[in-house]
Amino acid sequence: RLVGAKINKLGRAAGVEVAARLIRKTPVKEGVARGNWNASIDAMDASWSPTRTDRQGHATLAKASNTAQRMKFFDGQTFYMTNAVPYIEVLDDGRRMVDGKLQGSIQSPDGMSRPTIREMEPTIKRIGARLRREVIQGG
Repeated sequence: RLVGAKINKLGRAAGVEVAARLIRKTPVKEGVARGNWNASIDAMDASWSPTRTDRQGHATLAKASNTAQRMKFFDGQTFYMTNAVPYIEVLDDGRRMVDGKLQGSIQSPDGMSRPTIREMEPTIKRIGARLRREVIQGG
């Protein structure tokens, strides 16, 4: 049971960190894309609303954090971060629309998901190594 609790704790922390990085990296004009990140458990949430805005990202991160804290990673649950605004792929490719033409993004030229994955890989490896040490040491 101790191992399961540790896996859940570390998995939840990783989920919150992924959410924070995705939200923070999302370019902001009116806050629609940033406000439409959805955290969910075991199924993707493809909902979105043009009126759901969050320029700073605080409310969106709080919702994602609450979802991550309910996760039971040890039991095999999956944490999803999804965004279904119609132009999210353009933003995630590091582009933006200006006068009907695609241009490079000034705010997020590398997009959001690829940099987050690249940044999180060493973090996840450190979490795994720490968990292995704690389990072996019994602490």
